[in-house]
Amino acid sequence: MAIDRPFEFYLYRGSPLVLIGQKTKEVNPIMDVKDSVFMNFVYVALELCKCIPLYSNNFSRKDFTQHQLMLLLILKQKLKCSYDTLIDDLKTRPRVIQLIGL
Repeated sequence: MAIDRPFEFYLYRGSPLVLIGQKTKEVNPIMDVKDSVFMNFVYVALELCKCIPLYSNNFSRKDFTQHQLMLLLILKQKLKCSYDTLIDDLKTRPRVIQLIGL
């Protein structure tokens, strides 16, 4: 099941990014506002991570992309937690894991 990006990114009067949301067809009644704000943050962070290359070298092991690693670091900083706590938190968020591709 593919997750479509619910936002479009535009440059607006010198500001780096302006998000213009689109309504999605499927609405999950279980998901609350806090989760949707977190998912919006993940979408924006993932879009911003696309400016770095997928791998640092042609001979990289290719276990994880730099996009995935950078996104995990950004989430760790946002949630103000350790990597162990972040992994435990991500286990409860399957949509984020699917979006990152882990």
